Parts: sequence; C-alpha cells; structure tokens
Amino acid sequence: MQAQRLLRKNSLLALAMSTIITATAGCGGGGGDDGGTTGGDGGTAGSGGPSIGANVGETQLKSGVLTGLTGGPTGNFTTTITQVISKSSALRELQTESGNIGNLPGLPSGFSARAATRAGDGSGGFDPNASNQENIQAIANLIDDIVEQSTVTRNGNTYVIDPDESRICSSPDVPVSDINQCTNFLSPMTMVVTVNATDGNNVTAATTDFLYGNSVFLQTDFTPTTAYFEIRLDGSKALLAGYNQVADPEDVVDIPAVMQGSVRFAIDAPTQQQGKLTLSIPNTVVLKDTTEGIDMTLAATNNLLSLSANAAAETAELEVGIGALSLLFSDEDDYGNRFPVHLTLDAIRGKIDVNDTQLRITGLTLDSIKLTVDGQTALDMALAPFSALLEADASNLGVVTFNSALNFALDTTNVNNYLDDDPGSAPTDTLKVRASAPAGAVLSEVDDISNTVKLTGQGPLTLSVEENGVSTANLILPTGACANLSSATPTITACPASQ
Repeated sequence: MQAQRLLRKNSLLALAMSTIITATAGCGGGGGDDGGTTGGDGGTAGSGGPSIGANVGETQLKSGVLTGLTGGPTGNFTTTITQVISKSSALRELQTESGNIGNLPGLPSGFSARAATRAGDGSGGFDPNASNQENIQAIANLIDDIVEQSTVTRNGNTYVIDPDESRICSSPDVPVSDINQCTNFLSPMTMVVTVNATDGNNVTAATTDFLYGNSVFLQTDFTPTTAYFEIRLDGSKALLAGYNQVADPEDVVDIPAVMQGSVRFAIDAPTQQQGKLTLSIPNTVVLKDTTEGIDMTLAATNNLLSLSANAAAETAELEVGIGALSLLFSDEDDYGNRFPVHLTLDAIRGKIDVNDTQLRITGLTLDSIKLTVDGQTALDMALAPFSALLEADASNLGVVTFNSALNFALDTTNVNNYLDDDPGSAPTDTLKVRASAPAGAVLSEVDDISNTVKLTGQGPLTLSVEENGVSTANLILPTGACANLSSATPTITACPASQ
C-alpha cells in the first residue's frame, strides 16, 4: 500500500500507527478559556474549570503523562520488573528474552531513526541497551510533535486532542494520493484526556481514550504507581474498517464479523523494589471470522496471567487464571481435506511462588481441557486442584512435598494424525496416562546420578501409561520404597544403603 511508504517517510504518522499505545495519555495542550480551543503549543488553561487541574497547561499535562510513563515518583516500572525477575533463577530466562523488546517487528523504518534524532543521540532509536530515560525522552519528543500539530479543546478536566491530519500527513516528497490516504485515515481519530488528579500544577493521574469515530479502540490510565493499557475490540474493528477504506485492494485486511470484549495489560509498582504485571480480560472476548472459519469466546477474568516480584525479598510469583475458552477453527490434512478443530476448557488456574531455594505450587488446576478433531475426541486432560512444595535438602537433592492429593488424567487419540504426523504414526494411535498420590506424600531424590527417588510420608504414588491399549508403565510406589526414573518405564528398585 502506498500509505505504508508514507508511514516510513513520515515519523509522526508512524507514531500514530505503530506506537499509539506508547503515548500513554496522548498528552495534549491546555485549553484556553472554558471550552476554548487552541492549536499548536496550546496555552495555559483557563480558570473556569474545577479546582483539580484548573491550572494545568500543556507543559504540565505533558509532564504528568511522562511521569506516568516512567513509573511515577516512587518507582520505575521497567527497572522494578527487571530487578525482581533477575532475583529468581526460575524466571531469569524471561529477563534474557526481554532484551529483544527493542527489536520488535513491525515498526516502520523511519520511526526508530526519528526517535533517535529527537532524543538527541542520532544513533539508533529505541535501544534495549540504552537507559530507560533516553528511550523515554525519545517518546517524549515524538509526543511533543503530535501535540504541536493538534487542536486541543478543554472542557473542565477533559482535553479533546484532534490531530491535524493535513499537517501530519503532508510531506513534499510524497505523492498526493498517499497524502490523501493518510489524511482520510487519520481524520476520524481523536484522543480524550481526563485529568484525574494533580499535585498543584502537575498531572499525577489521567485516563486517555483513543477514538476512531465514536468508538474507543484503546484506553490508557496512569497514577504515580500504576498504569494500564486496554484494547477495546469493537473500537479496533472500527479502526481496521477505516484502514480498509483507504487501503489499496491488495492490502485490505480481513476483519472478523464479530469483535467484542477487551484485553488489559496493567502495571503496579508501589516501590522501586516491588512490581506486578497483569494481563486480564475485563469483558468477555468474542471473535467470529466466517472467512477464516474462526469462532472464539474467552470468558472475562481479572487475572489471565500475572507476574509479581519483590527485589528486596528476592521473591517472585506467577499466577494463571484463564476462564472458560471455546476456540473453533478449521484445518486441513496433507491432501487438502478440511476438517473442524474445537478446543474447549473450563479453566486453568494456579499460582507459583519462587525464591532462591523453593518453588511452591498452589491450586494448579486443569479443568476439563478437550480437543475434538473432525468431530472425534483427540485430547481429554484434567488435573484436580494440586499444591506442592519443591525445594532442595542439605545435600542439594530435590524434595517434592505433596500439600494436596495429585489426580491427573490424560487421554489422546491421534485423529487425522493431528497430534502426531511423524512417519509410522496412525490416526488410531492412543495414549492413556494416569497419576495419583495422596496429600502428605514426599518424593525425595536420593541419587541424582541414577535418577532414584524415595517416597516417604503418605502413599502410594501411582503412575500408569498405556499406548494403543498396551501397558508401557505401571508403577505403584509404596511408602518407604524407591523407584528408578531414568527410563520411560519407571520401576521399583532397591534404595541406596544410605537410605
């Protein structure tokens, strides 16, 4: 699409399209008199609004937004999460992966260069190795540009920011047709900033709605210690529809017939040493795409996935709370024959706490996970609520204490070779796994070389595996006995003399 070339040439439009979520509160200028309008840099707010934010002008509004982006006066979100993840060896891999965040695909080439120039370094834009302040400054300067080319209308504590698409999209070396595409696309877009709190003349809390027409496609909110970004799917549908109206035919995107619900990413950092990241579903997500044959419903939940940690205490916590899910789509075999696939689950819940010496599992539940392929059950899995403590003894050998009973069941059938298409597999292949143990069972590693474990406390621990109806493992481990786990078929063995 020609407009994509315009994105690469015009960093301001690149900001609007690729990093609109970064401009947390869409910072804008202060209004003039009550309900007045100002363009460019705006002016100092009039005195007719309520006392909260009554003296907030454009500079203060920008300052408050940037305070929200950097984590507020009591902490830096990015630093907090990086610190607390690094304290846990179990989660340290996440920190390694997070180093790639500055190289996310999809950003127009002109964006990073423009960000670098505006930041004053001219060396490469958003660099994951650069300081947070340098990257934030690059964002701040880009936000500055947007505000300078917007009309800001104030009504009390609410600021309506209407970007001037004719100025944003104009460029002497871009074809008029591209400029028109850009202008038509941005024309319905506005931002509404509501100032929720100030500390005198500075904004300390604000909510911003990003609208396309009358539909909110993104909402952001910040306070000195919290922030969230919420994507509204109905508004996103309106945004995509606006894109399709100006896109070249070959670049038109498929829009699901139904897009409902919302997805929220929240950050909570009360101090520099504590932080929590939460992904939630505030409103049930429904996606129906008749063209692709996709029909998905994901129930609302306050905590789809969260990660929290305390750097000072050297602890971290991972919690999952996936609600009811139904995902229906179509697939095809090697011969082009299409068939329906349907994944359902009632819930996946559980919490994992880690520190330098222990990992605690609390209430891990797999509630009726089922996969049907071409109308036949391909997978049926369930885990009753399970809690356990994993730690090391004085010899640095692993110990697992079952704080609740273990009851796990898995049944699979390789329908249409969907689960396993390796040579030699067949659509009639089946697998059946059962595992159980009573609460109070303690499984201890007694020899890490031979992979020998011993069961103490309560028993027995049982494990059975059947492949195509034939038993390949059947372990019943009583209290006081040892088992060798070095092969796919665990067997009872003599305990080492020291045990």
